[in-house]
Formats: sequence, C-alpha cells, structure tokens
Amino acid sequence: MAVAAAADRAHVLVFPVPAQGHLNSFLHFSTGLLRAGLHVTFLHTDHSLRRLGAAAGEAAAASPRLRFLSVPDGLPDDDPRDADGIPRLLESMRTTAGAAYRDVLASLRRAGGTADGFPPVTCVVADGILPFAADIAEELGVPAIAYRTVSACAVLAYLSVPRLIESGELPFPEGADLDEPIRGVPGMESFLRRRDLPIQCRRLTKTHEDPLLNAVVAATVHSCKARALMLNTTTSLERSSLAHLAQEMRDVFAVGPLHAMSPAPAVATSLWRHDDGCMAWLDGQAEQSVVYISLGSLTVISHEQFTEFLLGLVATGYPFLWVLRPDMLGASQDAALQEAIAAVGEGRSCVVPWVPQRDVLRHRAVGCFLTHSGWNSTVEGVVEGVPMVCWPFFADQQVNSRFVGAVWGNGLDMKDVCERDVVERTVREAMESAEVRRSAGALAEQVERDIADDGSSALEFKRLVSFIRELSTFLVQASCSENSQPRKSMATPTVVLVPEWGAGHLMSLLDAGKRLLARAGSPLSLTVLVIRPPTEQLAAEVEGHVRREEASALDVRFVHLPAVEHPTDFVSFVEFVSRFAQMHAPHVRAAVAALPCPVAALVLDFFCTTLLDVSRDLAVPAYVYFTSNAAMLALMLRLPALHEEVTAEFEEMKGAVDVPGLPPVPPSSFPDPVKDKKSPNYTWFVYHGRRFAEADGIIVNTTAELEQSAVAAIADGRCTRGVHAPTVYPIGPVISFNPPPEQPHECVQWLDAQPPGSVVLLCFGSGGFFAAPRAHEIAHGLERSGHRFLWVLRGPPAPGARHPTDANLAELLPDGFLERTKDRGLVWPTWAPQREILAHAAVGGFVTHGGWNSVLESLWFGVPMAPWPLYAEQHLNALTLVAGMGVAVAMKVDRKQGNFVEAAELERAVKELMGGGEEGRKAREKAMEMKATCRNAVEEGGSSVVALQRLSEELYKGAVVNTDKRR
Repeated sequence: MAVAAAADRAHVLVFPVPAQGHLNSFLHFSTGLLRAGLHVTFLHTDHSLRRLGAAAGEAAAASPRLRFLSVPDGLPDDDPRDADGIPRLLESMRTTAGAAYRDVLASLRRAGGTADGFPPVTCVVADGILPFAADIAEELGVPAIAYRTVSACAVLAYLSVPRLIESGELPFPEGADLDEPIRGVPGMESFLRRRDLPIQCRRLTKTHEDPLLNAVVAATVHSCKARALMLNTTTSLERSSLAHLAQEMRDVFAVGPLHAMSPAPAVATSLWRHDDGCMAWLDGQAEQSVVYISLGSLTVISHEQFTEFLLGLVATGYPFLWVLRPDMLGASQDAALQEAIAAVGEGRSCVVPWVPQRDVLRHRAVGCFLTHSGWNSTVEGVVEGVPMVCWPFFADQQVNSRFVGAVWGNGLDMKDVCERDVVERTVREAMESAEVRRSAGALAEQVERDIADDGSSALEFKRLVSFIRELSTFLVQASCSENSQPRKSMATPTVVLVPEWGAGHLMSLLDAGKRLLARAGSPLSLTVLVIRPPTEQLAAEVEGHVRREEASALDVRFVHLPAVEHPTDFVSFVEFVSRFAQMHAPHVRAAVAALPCPVAALVLDFFCTTLLDVSRDLAVPAYVYFTSNAAMLALMLRLPALHEEVTAEFEEMKGAVDVPGLPPVPPSSFPDPVKDKKSPNYTWFVYHGRRFAEADGIIVNTTAELEQSAVAAIADGRCTRGVHAPTVYPIGPVISFNPPPEQPHECVQWLDAQPPGSVVLLCFGSGGFFAAPRAHEIAHGLERSGHRFLWVLRGPPAPGARHPTDANLAELLPDGFLERTKDRGLVWPTWAPQREILAHAAVGGFVTHGGWNSVLESLWFGVPMAPWPLYAEQHLNALTLVAGMGVAVAMKVDRKQGNFVEAAELERAVKELMGGGEEGRKAREKAMEMKATCRNAVEEGGSSVVALQRLSEELYKGAVVNTDKRR
C-alpha cells in the first residue's frame, strides 16, 4: 500500500471526560482534524450523548468523516455528576467505561474497518485525566496522545506537586498566609503564591491526602509516557511553562485556542440549552457597558455567596448578564433569580441558565467578563480582548487567575474571595481601567497572529496532524505486514546509523533517520552506533544528546562502541576524523553482526567511507549521509577525476573549473580542504569522493528543487564520468526545531522593538571569530551603512583551544561604537539562538559565513544573505548562493588576506542587501521563493518526502534480500 494512501486512512478516536469544558475543547479539536482530512470517532459516555440529543446526530450528519459512539460511565442516571463527584466519576470511568472502551477500540482497531466505511482506528487522543485510555490504546497497538484541556501552567503546577511535597512547600502550615510565595514551580518563582496552586492543595495535611489531587497529579505524571502531550494554548501566552514541560514530555503541541482556529457548532458541544434571548437584550445596551458573569458548568455557590456577589454587582451601577445554571444554587434558585432582577431594576439585568458564550463575548455591549477562570473561558475571553475579573473555585482556575492578573495584565484576580466590596472594586476597575483594556487588546492581537496561517499555533496544529498521519501510516503498514504473515525473522528490520561524533553530524543524521522512520512504507527501526569522541568534554556532550534521545522512547537503540586510541600523528582535522573512523571498523563489524534483527542497511557519515568495507564483508547495503549540499557533493564526486586531469595546484589554473551542475567554479571558490594538494586533507577528500561512488546511495541534506542542476548532474553520472553513479536522495532541509525557550532570548526581545525587515543579522557559526582589527572593520562598515543590525561577535579561541571565546567588547570594538549605535544596533558577545533570530519578522538580511546548516535556516525563513566565507566548503557555498540560487548579494572577500573584508565593502553589501538596489531586490524575491520551495519539499507529497519514501522502500527490500542471504 502506498504511504500516501495509508496517511489518507488516518482515523483518530477522541475520548474526553464527559464534562462541558472537556467536551467543548475536544469537539473543537475534532473539527480541526476533520478540516485536515482525517476521520474522527468521538467517544462520549452514554449519559453525555443522551444530553446532547439530536444535536450530536446533526453534527455527525454534517461530516461523513465524523461519528459519535458512547460507552457507559457506570453511574446511575440521577447522579448529579457535579464538581464534588469528580473523583467518583473518574473511578467509575476507569472500571466500567474502561472495559467497554477496550472492547470498542479492539473492534475499531481490526483491519477492514466497520460497516459505515470508516477505516480502522490508527490513533487515540485521550483526555489527559483518563490515563487508562492511553494505556489500553497502547496495549492494543494503537498510538496514544494525551490532551489536557487545562493551561500549560496548570499542567506544570500539577507536575510540580510531588517536588513541592518533597521540598516541604506542601502541605501548608496550619493557618498559613496564602499570599506567601511558592518557589518550587519552574518559571513561576517570581509571582506564584500559595493560593494560586490548585485549591485541593489547601486540604493537604501530613495525615490527610486529597483523592482528587492525587488522581490528577498521577494522571499528569502519566502524560509523560504518552507519544505526545497536546495543549489548547499558544506559545506567546505560556512560553515559559511550555519550555519546562518540553523537558518532561516526549513532545508537546501548543495548538490553541482551538475554538478560534476550528470553530465547532455550538449546539453540538453544549450539555445545556442556550437562551438566545440574551443576545437581543445585549443589542439594547450601550457599547462596553455590560458585565457578563459566567462561572462555568460545574461551579456551585451558596446563597450567602450569591447575596454578597449580587450586592457588589448592584453597587457598580453597571447592567449585567448573569448565567445561573438550574443546579447552581439549589432549592433557592428561583427566588434568587427574582431577587437579582428586582435588585437592579427593569431592563438593567438579564439572568439566564446558559448562553452561547463566544457570541456573548464578542458582542459590542460586553465590557468585562467575570469568570471562574476555567481554561476554556479564559482563552475565549483572551481571544475577544475582553477584560476579566477572576473568581476561581478549583482545579486549574487559581493558577489561570494569577496569570490573568499578574502575568498578562488583562484582568484582575478576586483571590477566590467573594465579598461585596471586592466584587464592586474589581468590576469597576476592569470596566474603567484603560491599562487593563489595552493589555487585553494587545493580548488578543498577539493570539490572532498565533492562529494566522503562519502563526505558531497554526504551524503547531499542522505539525500535530503530520505527526498523527505518520503514526497512522506506520500502523496501517504494520497491519498490512501482519496480515501478510511474514517470516518471524523479518520482524522490524533496522537501519544502522554510523555518525561522526560532532553535534552537527550526529544530530543531523539522527534527525534524518527519524524522518525516515516516520515516512517508511514498511516497519523499520534505527540503531545508532556511537563512536566515543576523543575528549572528555565532547564525550559528555554526545552522552547528553544520547540520553535525551533515549528518553523520547522512539524506536531507536543506541550501541556504544568500545573506545579506541585516537591517532596522534595527524596533520589535519579531516585526516584525524577519517583515520579515527577507520580504527573503529572491527567494532562496527562486531556490533552489526551481533544485532538480533535483520539489518536493512548501514548509513555512514561522509567522513566514514572506510567503513564501506564492513558493509561489503557483511553483505549489507551501505549509504552515505552527506550533511552539506549537493554542490559540494558534486565537487567531491568530480574530484578523483580532476586529480588526474589537473596536475598543478588548482590555484595556479587560469579560468574556471568545470564541475557539472554548478556555475563555473573559479579556483578561489574551492573549499579549504582541496586547496593544497600536498595536504592530507586533500588526499582524504579525493579518497572519500572516490568511495562515494561505491555506495548504494547518497542521502543529501538538500531539496531536489533547491539544487536542481547539481542533483541532476550527480544522478545522471556527469560528476563520476565512466564510474557508476550512486543514487542520490535529497531529503532536506533537515532542520531541528527546539521547543520554545522558557523566556524569549535577549536578542529576540531586542528584535521585538525593531520594525519588520529592518535588521541585518551578522553571525558566523560555531567556529567564526574576529580579532580586534577585523572587528573594527566590521564596526565601521555597519556604522556607515546606517542600517539596524544584530551582530553576534565571538572572540579568538583561548591558547590551545579550537572554539571561539565570548567576546570582550571593550577590547574588540572601536571606542564609542556601542554608544553611537545604541539606538539601532546590538552587539551580542556570546552564543545566540540563530534559528529564533532568523525567524523573527524584524530580520531582513543575514551576513553569514555560509555554513550549510545556516544557509538552510536562512532559506527556511526566506531571509536573503550576504556570504562571508571563512573555512571548509563555505567559499563554494557562497558561489552557489550568489551565482547558482540568486538568494544572496555578492561580497568581495580577500582569501589571500585571511578572508578579509574591507569596511567599505561590508557597507556596500549591507546597503544592497537591505536597501532598494536591484541585486538586493532580486535576492529578497528569490529568498522568499526558496522559503516556499524548502517548506513544500517536506510537506505531504513534496520532493523530499517522496525521496524518503523511495529510500525506505529500497532499505526494506535490502532487509528482505539480506535475510534471504543469511538463511
């Protein structure tokens, strides 16, 4: 079965807790899945489905890919299912609903689907406080994602409860001041108080535990085991909490606010009947004059609280719309309603049992929202830019309320105190404060950007859909494999990766391998052979990478090869790496031979071609992973023949060198390792280029469209002339995007204050540095250019070291430069998050060393470049960017003077890159074209995805052939 067809059969079963807020959120999520083309089975309880009545059937009828099923929750029909009964409901669902759910899922999991034409279920998205649902799914072989309908800050608070108990911050001392700070919730140390933790924390003592708190904390910890955690939030709202959660979870998707991205029919989500008459009442009120009060679907208040609250409202003098559910006050409800209406006067109040809340919040008459701070209500208020007054009751509501009042500033916190003067004061301030209203409006604008097509939440939702499709594809293919009853020896063949230890090589190859798994048409696994680096510092870095990957629980195993004595008589880095890899050949051979599963292929780092001999000895296919671009690969494949054709040094040649697929290459653009034919670097590059042709294929971190000419020249044999041309698989861009940081980096914060497209970034990679004379030239050029700039400046390495140091700006920069440019420039003296910076709207150009990873990142975000090559293959990359792709402005770099660029030349290049010149205009246009090219390549049906699928098919065939040979 084709991979695309398998992806089209993605079928998600969603299983929420049967409470109004959970059902709302899950149905909005389901609507998004339906719009993305997935099938959805929405699993209700019998009780909640009956309450929805005909509305559920109408919603399902509107989409042929949506259906509603139900299981019993185990409680009698007359059970109130209120807030106090939540522990009882959760336990009953675990036992009664759990057994029925297992039967339903097992039935829906079976190949062949069901009578209504739905394909088998391929993924479960379960409510995060129903941990049994994820466990049962995984037991039945269905991948499970946890969806918590609360805020990220609430999840983090629950996750921190065990640490708070261990550190002594919980339980609280008897009579404790609830306004005392809490220090043990990461990222909230400066503002979180005792009262902001879930209210159940106040009930803890050394001898008493709260059963609901225990259940929710256990479920939250359990979420760490799911394939991923999904949250109805945005990065801009909860950046810090998301960053901390990313350290605990296998993956985190911030995909909200879902109600604004994928609006579901309100009638299909509500367990209560709407009173639409309130909308007509609002039409008769003045703009921003009405206080809207709703305390959610579970809150119950006493008559005393009602009275205090009502008196506070009346004292404000504002008209109000109040949602009082039939079960909210008990027996005194009817009298209370009459009391509320009489207290305010004719036409000044509207009290109803339930409303279409989104419509109410966006009505022009609503001036503030008095809310219980449930997360759904909170984000609905945020989206509409309505100031809030928070009266939290339980669960996540306390911490949400704190974020509204102390972090976002779009409302006020009543501190769960219901007193008439508190109600009057906070409502008046919310209605009358220009600052609160301004903050609410700014927050709404930011969230609107988040949910736009290129916003963080929209992109995260697309990533989530792709993730679900990938899980589904793997499951469908595995099911087909099971149905065809393959030999036992063919269980999950493995692809063996052999990376060089550098982070750029190790992580790039591993990311490529994981993409391969996700796109494989047949089940495959990864085995990574880890070469121990030659220094303890490097070894610790590699071990850290491995630990993080092992914690992800993907189908990747790591095999640490025995340490070997590294060579000491080497002259160059390329020589050292190549010989060091060669010395591991016996260990690689032994490790591969000892694997208990079929080996589909070896995939070798391009510095490890000596290990092709191992693949030949073991009769295992071998592929080379090339971390650089197709242009450099074309040159390396051409190099063995050039070595025979050109006896002199390349620098002595007159005219350009012919490399098929590339523009004419002047000798000045040749990479550093091949400039000197007497160098061991050159000898090893010729060796690697010759051996590339022996591989079964070469996997390249580029796209077929980005380097069309070079890829074509390699594929049709023009680069290897008379020698078999290896199959080339362009699978890029292979770029790893980390979770959002706890707080925006200082450079990003500085960029936030700059106009769009106004800043030129100067950053020269992990090895780029400048001594004072060169730094002075750059400073003069930037100052005279007149453009805004962000310059990442590193100082020379310490004696005996290879890597740059943090820059001493006082020593490296001209006197007065920082003062003269302080209003338009930032010089950053240490590492900076290049990807985050390039992604920022303020960045309009990039002066770069031209390392291929940096080039891909720049193109991914559509940023034009001015290349300033320093080492390795960067001079060839510069030629490719300017003459081949047209995405860069040329800059004169004096290679004979140590890659020197004069201040005047930098000034010219920056003005051209950032200004209105023709060369700069074309580079900007071309960079935006390449942005679309890069992104399209890795979308479903894109060239890189197709290449991965083609590669996976070849690998699986190799595993079959290899197994047959071994038999």
